Amino acid sequence: MTGTRFGRIEGGNMSRRKVLLALIVAWTWSGHVAEANDNGSFESLGPLFLDDSPEMFEFNLLDAVPIPLRDPKTQYVDESEDGFPAFGFRAGADVKMAYKQILPDVFSEEFAILINAKPMSRNGGFVFAIVNSMESIVELGVRIAPENDTSTVLSLYYTDVTSEVASHILANFTVPKFSHKWTKFAFRVTVDNVTLFFNCSETDTVTPIRKPLRLSFESASALYLAQAGPVIGGEFEVGMSVFFF
Repeated sequence: MTGTRFGRIEGGNMSRRKVLLALIVAWTWSGHVAEANDNGSFESLGPLFLDDSPEMFEFNLLDAVPIPLRDPKTQYVDESEDGFPAFGFRAGADVKMAYKQILPDVFSEEFAILINAKPMSRNGGFVFAIVNSMESIVELGVRIAPENDTSTVLSLYYTDVTSEVASHILANFTVPKFSHKWTKFAFRVTVDNVTLFFNCSETDTVTPIRKPLRLSFESASALYLAQAGPVIGGEFEVGMSVFFF
């Protein structure tokens, strides 16, 4: 079992390979993911995919954060509950990168997204968003809805801009509210369904119609962290955990 640093690739077609997007670092083996717990050991988050194919590419979206930080007033380095470094974003943070610097041109038909986040307000917002060249449609992204008294909604956006004129939500999951708390959650997307893992427990599965199975991004699409750009908005005051090994 070997740890791998999340890296970048230039372009490429991932249609026959599984993809793991992460805002935290994970270990993968036999289609499973494990995370560091408080003692530094690794526990299974659950089977991300239903087969045992070892061919998996991993991408860390927090590679979009420039070091040193460009604006210490809106971006900061913190510590997650596990003691690992974390990036924080305040209102006004502007972290943007061409998606091609991190992600492939064509997405795998099966993928997973892992997030460790600490919302700093109850207002919610986008954890990340890949938007089209006009910055008017979220091609791929995750949004946390404003909290009510007991719960919030986690939304996974997945939009084919060649056939859609507005952002499309592939799956919604209602979970207990968690503002001001470090919380791990993950989306597993297979050909047949979308499953949410919340605090390392399999929570719910939905069976949406997903077209196309292999998402292609526009060539000028951009990746935003803690928002979806100036047109869509959705600024999010949040801490996100990331570490490398």
